Amino acid sequence: MLALLLKYNIAEVLDVKGSFFYSTTLPKNTKLTEELIEFNYRRYSPFSHFSMISYIDGNHLYIWFIDEKKSKLKRKFITIPNTFLLFNILKKKDGIYLCETDVKQILVIKNGVLLASSFVEDFSDAILELIKTEYQLQDSFSLSKSQTEALYKESIERLSLVEIGKFIKISKNRKEIFEILLDKLTYPFISLVVVYMLVTYFQAYFMKEKQNQLQEKFLELKTKNRVLREAIHKHNQEIDAYRIFLQHEIHSRDPYAVLYKLYDVITKDDKAVLKSLEVFENSVKIKIETNEDPIKYLEKLNKVTIFENVVLENVKKFKKRKNIINYSLRLKDINEKF
Repeated sequence: MLALLLKYNIAEVLDVKGSFFYSTTLPKNTKLTEELIEFNYRRYSPFSHFSMISYIDGNHLYIWFIDEKKSKLKRKFITIPNTFLLFNILKKKDGIYLCETDVKQILVIKNGVLLASSFVEDFSDAILELIKTEYQLQDSFSLSKSQTEALYKESIERLSLVEIGKFIKISKNRKEIFEILLDKLTYPFISLVVVYMLVTYFQAYFMKEKQNQLQEKFLELKTKNRVLREAIHKHNQEIDAYRIFLQHEIHSRDPYAVLYKLYDVITKDDKAVLKSLEVFENSVKIKIETNEDPIKYLEKLNKVTIFENVVLENVKKFKKRKNIINYSLRLKDINEKF
């Protein structure tokens, strides 16, 4: 596929000699657009005026900073650094690779990751030992110019659609792309169809990836929502149980309602005074000051519909003032109207 795109000048393999390569590991599940990559990593460029080519492989990010003063980057639809083509073939075996091109190109590969890439005019054993020490690698390989060129050709033939697609940097939609290509008509029609199919494929590929991400997020939120609903349900059950407990076990009574009923017990015609009233849950204690017969008020209390179990506790007699009669009683069910 790449060979066909190169043939019709839709894609290009860029000689990144003189560029600066940067490699880093991204946090898990990090998603970066081209704009975010430029915003976050442009500070690593040693050039004041530069362009960037980026490639994300799993959680590894590769960036080639291109010095615009020496090599103005004019991208086609697909621009692939020549370093990547070599790496894509060599990544199965860790080591330090010295590849002969117009200048010597060094690739450092460890655990299938491109850690470093540079171009040098002179390469000594001392430099090789320094690289081995820095990256803790033992193996090194020297590739002749013919071997390097053969690897380039092999990589061009073997590069997959997914790998090619990661180098597409297009912000337009399919319709706009198709109209632009048809308008130019500088390429054979087959090339237009190929590009249109390629962009369509990758839009579908990345939309599927996005769908999977949204599906995972939905399942995560669904799980959290279920846990939250269960917690709310449990909380409501506890509140209901507490409310039922309060209704049946702790009968909070209004003392004024009890006091109102006592107006039927001690009238204005009686020679008695209510000295105190204590109401707690279902229990009531009453003190009446009078010299009248305590039985009189005991009978009156028994006639009040909301009172039950009325008991004459005692009578405290005094010489210089009226006696104090103590009564205790209970209140009937809370649902009974006063």
